[in-house]
Amino acid sequence: MPSVNTQPTPAFLINASAQTVERITIDTTADIYKFIGNGCDMFEYIALDRHGNGLWVDEEGRMKPNKYITILTEFGPVEVAGNAVVLGSRSGSMKDPSISQAKLTTMVVR
Repeated sequence: MPSVNTQPTPAFLINASAQTVERITIDTTADIYKFIGNGCDMFEYIALDRHGNGLWVDEEGRMKPNKYITILTEFGPVEVAGNAVVLGSRSGSMKDPSISQAKLTTMVVR
């Protein structure tokens, strides 16, 4: 689980239902659960690229009624059940993603 900074951390939300990428702010780990939604009580990390950007998704998302989306990561396509929060990481601490919203939007398959 990522450690939370003392400052609000810019992030992105990939909204599976709307198929949009939105700018959000993460203040605490609880915010990740809130933005993933759908009763998420465990999340997991999926690497997005070699620059420390990653997806935080509901670990049990496939067992719930969710909209599936495909995200084209640097390592290949990944099917995700439900919303995903995109954060950067440095030594286990959350940081703002280094990827742009425009680039991330092109990686979400509609």
